[in-house]
Amino acid sequence: MRHSDFLKSSCDNSGTMWWSIIIHEQKVGGVLAQLGDDDGFYDVYEVRTCSATVWAGITSQRKTDLVIVDGSVTARSYLRDIIEPIIIPQFCQHTPNFLFMDANAPPHRARIVTARLQEVGVPHMVWPAMSPDLNPIEHVWDQLKQRLDDRTPPPRELRVALVEEWNALPQNNIMRLVRSMRRRCQAVIAANGGNTRY
Repeated sequence: MRHSDFLKSSCDNSGTMWWSIIIHEQKVGGVLAQLGDDDGFYDVYEVRTCSATVWAGITSQRKTDLVIVDGSVTARSYLRDIIEPIIIPQFCQHTPNFLFMDANAPPHRARIVTARLQEVGVPHMVWPAMSPDLNPIEHVWDQLKQRLDDRTPPPRELRVALVEEWNALPQNNIMRLVRSMRRRCQAVIAANGGNTRY
């Protein structure tokens, strides 16, 4: 899906639709170094000699627990560690005001994952590939990275530090980012689908 098609179909003028969407993504934890794009690669954080792959989701009203993933994310581990224990219960708790959005990574698009989401009835937002300028969780990851940089935990304490700093992120900041979706969409339209300041 192209940016412009997404914007025309998903970004309403009021911006209210963004309040109930659970936006999520994975990161690999520490000093930021870009490995690829949102179409199947992950940003890498390295704190000294250790790293951690983490997953989280946000909405305007809440954030999920931070999940630290052991090893690489596969379709099966994504289903077992994220979809079943977090996304499906969130959907059941917040239906009908729930819409799920992910970053189109290969594990997110695997048949076993999409089949399970369809089986349960989780509504899924179509999200354009390579759209970090539209994804507010990118800024949340930046905030988490800054908090970790300020703290500089030793490698053996990285997991504890990640969870503590994630839990300490103010929900008001996340709410402001989610509220910025209308402006983000308008900026992409103005840039004819190109990059924006976001």
